[in-house]
Amino acid sequence: NDGTAAAVAELLYGVGREIDDFLYLFLGPALGGGLVINGEIVRGPCGNAADVGLMPAPPSTLVSAPRPKGIFDIMLNHASLNTLMRHLQHNGISIESKVDLETVIAQKSAPVLEWLDDCTMALSHLIWAGRALLDVPVIVIGADVGGGLTGILKERLEAALAASAPESRTPPRIVAGSFGSDAGAVGAASLPIFYSFSPSKETLTNEMNHR
Repeated sequence: NDGTAAAVAELLYGVGREIDDFLYLFLGPALGGGLVINGEIVRGPCGNAADVGLMPAPPSTLVSAPRPKGIFDIMLNHASLNTLMRHLQHNGISIESKVDLETVIAQKSAPVLEWLDDCTMALSHLIWAGRALLDVPVIVIGADVGGGLTGILKERLEAALAASAPESRTPPRIVAGSFGSDAGAVGAASLPIFYSFSPSKETLTNEMNHR
């Protein structure tokens, strides 16, 4: 999936050159994810590991958000650029291009701040779940737009995670992604080489031990 492709870019050319274990989150029109454990991409039996957009989340606090059919919402209705666009349009702010969206984000208008509050809340739930289930020490955040969004989310998530840390638990480290909106393209271009010629660490270790 697209999140896994972007995680490959980070693994090969970005933070993965120094970090072996991380959960990658990418805010585009939807929310993509990728999981790296022991320096290897985790794909899952169906290739959908870290499909974080469909993870359960509390209902949105935004008046522009549709009400969930059940007791849970999904992450896509919190942490995605489509959700932000919908909230801006609900508040009479017209977005015609990526530049328009980046400008509004940089201005930190009231609707943007409302969306950021809701997005941060949902991502905090997701990150703590990843911490509890997978013990990932690092979360890498990327986004399909500029306007300082990645830095704003990083700062807000650090504060939210510190304030909500369970007893005797420390939050994972939040790291900004290396490639911005190009992450998916860089990763997709690298996939044929990665899956054809990149042996696992376990294979390399076994070969070295038998020499």
